[in-house]
Amino acid sequence: MDKAHPAQVAQAKAAPARTRTAPAAGERTDYTDPKFAGNPHRGRVTEEEATYVREHLDEVNKRLSAEGLRMIDPVDPKQIKRYGLNQKQ
Repeated sequence: MDKAHPAQVAQAKAAPARTRTAPAAGERTDYTDPKFAGNPHRGRVTEEEATYVREHLDEVNKRLSAEGLRMIDPVDPKQIKRYGLNQKQ
């Protein structure tokens, strides 16, 4: 009767559970939706998302903070460029 070596059992139990971070194939997050606008993502920011973020920056930052995500800093040059924060509304 074969028994597993105790070190192998410990390694198997110590392996972290993997979780999905990306949507399933075919599903996309709509960053123009107020629930997702301003969320960190690798893709390009659309004009619709940038407009929503500019017009609702305080609301977006409150939601991001409540969700434990990074907030949009209106003086960060990268975020100014990304969301067009220097544009007149």
